[in-house]
Amino acid sequence: MGFVSTPELGHEAVALGVRALARLAHRGGLDADGKSGDGAGLLIQVPQRLLGGAYGVVALFEWDERARQVVEDAVAAGGMHLVAWREVPIDLDSLGERARETMPAIWHGLVEDPAIDGDEWEHRLYLARRRAEKSAESQGVRMYIPSCSSRTLVYKGLMAGTRLADFYLD
Repeated sequence: MGFVSTPELGHEAVALGVRALARLAHRGGLDADGKSGDGAGLLIQVPQRLLGGAYGVVALFEWDERARQVVEDAVAAGGMHLVAWREVPIDLDSLGERARETMPAIWHGLVEDPAIDGDEWEHRLYLARRRAEKSAESQGVRMYIPSCSSRTLVYKGLMAGTRLADFYLD
């Protein structure tokens, strides 16, 4: 595990995190294909300036196309509005065969700021995540939510840490 902190937000902090992750490659398992790993990830601050406003972001791994509706319903039940879905740009060639075989579709859902206290909004987003997870389980919808927050966003996958930045084109 590594940690990067800087008072200045922006790409430099993310780049430092990616470099730190690559330097921890010896800590993870690697498949025989040389690309699939036992998992690597990066938690970053939600880039509000890049998004053009105040949004919460739901990171969704979707194996079942019903998953987005499950998440939208859970967000709405919390008194919030999911305004758009964005398919996360990725490079499949950076993955190993095993990781490609099991890979979900990866989406970011943008949740509009409900104009409430920041801590209350964060709490509602957490409850929406839990509500979505329970609903998906009861409906047999295969999905995973790595993060659902107005503050942090998780990028992760079954790859070596050296491959994370190659895979996510963001």
